[in-house]
Amino acid sequence: MKNTFFIVFLLSLLLPNCKKEQIIIQTPIPVDTVKHIIELNQGTVLNNAVPWNATFISYYYGFGSKSKFQLRMKKSLSNGLKESLFIQDIPGRLGTYPIKFGHSTPEYNDGIPDSAYGISNYDEGLGNFYPDTTRSDNFIEVLRYDTLTNEVEGRFQVFMGLRFGPSTLPGVPDSVFLTEGKFYLKIQ
Repeated sequence: MKNTFFIVFLLSLLLPNCKKEQIIIQTPIPVDTVKHIIELNQGTVLNNAVPWNATFISYYYGFGSKSKFQLRMKKSLSNGLKESLFIQDIPGRLGTYPIKFGHSTPEYNDGIPDSAYGISNYDEGLGNFYPDTTRSDNFIEVLRYDTLTNEVEGRFQVFMGLRFGPSTLPGVPDSVFLTEGKFYLKIQ
């Protein structure tokens, strides 16, 4: 009987000190409460360290799929010059992706974003620029991608060079550095 009383007494001391580990479930922070890097339907980028006031547009890339998208930026000047940049084959998921040499035909698309930049005068091509493949810092980062609201947000930078060497045309640079790019767009 003494042993039983001693065991009950010992258990009464030990059991209150045993606590079940509490599991804390954190609710995710809604996207709307997180600060965006830029306003909706806006885009900015520096072109050779100067703000490039281009129009930013985003499209779904592929036939009926929402798994990829593309960015297009265009700027028209009063003297007939036009500049345009595209980045296509961008995966529709969060992450940072390298940008490679651009192709305009879909059969070359392999899920790695590619890019091209062009300068034209009244639709006559003056210079075609492609990513400098010797650099490892060409990237696009998808920060948000929502197929329900058709919105995408991210950052990018790409260093471009003329495809066939230095230009002999006045006003056409030998290279284009597009840095500090930001976008937050409705996908069309």
